[in-house]
Parts: sequence; C-alpha cells; structure tokens
Amino acid sequence: MYKEIGVLLLILTLAGCGDQKTVTGPTGPQGPPGPDDIQVSLQNGVFPSASYSGELDTWLDSANAGTPQNGASYRRVKVGSTVSLTEPGLNYGRVILRFDISSIPVNAIVSTVRLLMTTESSTNLGSSSVTVGLHTLSSSLSGGCSWTSSATWDLYGTGSWSNCDSDTSDGQKGMYDSTTLSTVVFNSSYTGVSKVIEYAIPASVVQGWISGSNLGLVLVSEGEFQSVPAANVDFYPFNSVTATNNPQLVVTYE
Repeated sequence: MYKEIGVLLLILTLAGCGDQKTVTGPTGPQGPPGPDDIQVSLQNGVFPSASYSGELDTWLDSANAGTPQNGASYRRVKVGSTVSLTEPGLNYGRVILRFDISSIPVNAIVSTVRLLMTTESSTNLGSSSVTVGLHTLSSSLSGGCSWTSSATWDLYGTGSWSNCDSDTSDGQKGMYDSTTLSTVVFNSSYTGVSKVIEYAIPASVVQGWISGSNLGLVLVSEGEFQSVPAANVDFYPFNSVTATNNPQLVVTYE
C-alpha cells in the first residue's frame, strides 16, 4: 500500500513539473517622473560650457554711419536731439546681437525665452527716461544680408542695409521689424552703475530660428528720432573681460 502511494505521489509531482509558475512579490512604489522641460543657457565663455562662443554683437552709430563700432568696450543704445526732420540720424545708436542656438534639438518645443543684458557704468541718462525696445531683424532680409561684426549704421558688412530692406532713408528703420517684443525703461537710477536687466522674448521667435533662419535681435530706443536730451544706455559686449557680464539667452523647451 505504501509503495502504491509513493508511486502516485511521484506521478503527480512529475505531472506538475511542466506547469510551474514563478511567484513574484508585490510591486514597489513608483519613482517620481522625470522633468519634462529642459533649460539651456547660452553665454560666451560660461554656458553651456566655457568653450561656447556663439554670441556675436556690435552697435551701430548714426553719427559715424560708415565706421564699425565693434572695437568699442560697450554696446550703446543712444538718443539725441535732431536738427531737422530731414536729418533724423544725427545722434542715435542701436545694438544688434545674435546667438548660435544649434545645440537646441530641431524637434524642440520652446516654451519660454529670456535675454539677460548687463549695463555698464558708462551709461548716462541724466534726467532723461529712455525706453529701450527689443526687436528682431527684419524678416525681409535675405540670408545673403547676414550681418557681421563690422556692421555699421549704413552697412550690414560688405553691402548696404538698403540693398536688403529697400530702405534708403537716413533713419534705416527698415532693418528691423516694427513689432516690439518687450521693453525696459531706463531712468537716472541706471546712470553710472552696472545692472542686470531682462527682456522676455516670445517663444515663437526662437521656435522660428530653430526651423528657419536666425537673423538676430536689435535693441533700439522706442523714442528714436524724437527731439530729446542726449542719453546713452551701454551694455557689456560678447567678449567682456568678465565673462558673466556677456549677454545671455535662456531657453526652456521640451
């Protein structure tokens, strides 16, 4: 009898071997999700690394319309009194700048963009209040008119701005889009001091750079060509001795 029971147990054991199941314990707690947004900062000599040198800038001086100002230690937005309506470009200055954003993936969806600029102590507002607006270069400019560091009030590099934007007036307002992206109001509190200021840039602007051409940005007095006391707002350039004073673009995307 015991022998028969032993044989039966062996048969049942062998029969179950082909249908074994792995038993697992309960699932552990799920970790927090990873961040959806990525933020990249672009600043010569600092971000995303000390080797980044993709930002370029200069300023355009109407009082020296054919002379490059890229050797100056500052980038100047300036205003002044006009002598007549036919000579609007007597004493005005604009800053142009451009960032290499090729490190941002082509499939990125941009959510926020900020431009950080640091003023120099040579800024002199006196009793004036100057609204400096941020614009894009004119969308009518062709790729062949891409400006260089030797750009002037009259020339984008090797040729005239008017060849690109068809604006032959002294004011050369055709070089930038009339839509103001954002503004900062500078008053006497900025005279003789260094401050970090911030411009908000619509995400669509940088999104367009990723998918198309990047012509750059322009800082210009929103009251340009009006009769006002002379004043200037000076910014550190792309190659400042202290790299953290260089212009900085902060882009958030997913």
